[in-house]
Amino acid sequence: MAYLLLSYPQLRSYVDPILIKAFIVGALGSVAYITALYFKFIGGTDENRNIISGPFLRKDGGGISFAKIIWYCFIGGCISVIFQIDVPNFVAIQDFILGITWPAIVSQFLSGRMVYPNPEEISRVGRTSVTSEDNAEWERAKQMLGKKSS
Repeated sequence: MAYLLLSYPQLRSYVDPILIKAFIVGALGSVAYITALYFKFIGGTDENRNIISGPFLRKDGGGISFAKIIWYCFIGGCISVIFQIDVPNFVAIQDFILGITWPAIVSQFLSGRMVYPNPEEISRVGRTSVTSEDNAEWERAKQMLGKKSS
């Protein structure tokens, strides 16, 4: 992106410099996260770090995939740009934090909720069969709908 802007000056008039800064700072935030993971500042135990770093490993088990790291940083920059579009002035700390935390923000946004599920919801999802309690709830719902339609 920077190469295109430097090579083709006419593109500069179409791209807001604040958005370019947002992309760079967001990508640097993603790099900071990967660096902290690599140097074992986050993750606690080796087992936890292996789980966290799993998406960055090559499928053949040969170590870290630099293509995945570049992709991760690119997405971090893009997410920062999306959040920066509506803000008239450059907010570097926001872009940096978005670059670090974008997977959590995106997954919560896509799931339609901004809080973790409570234990009752988790236990419901974990059930593999319909219980009599579920049947009773279904019957109550059908009765309520039947009363409303009459």
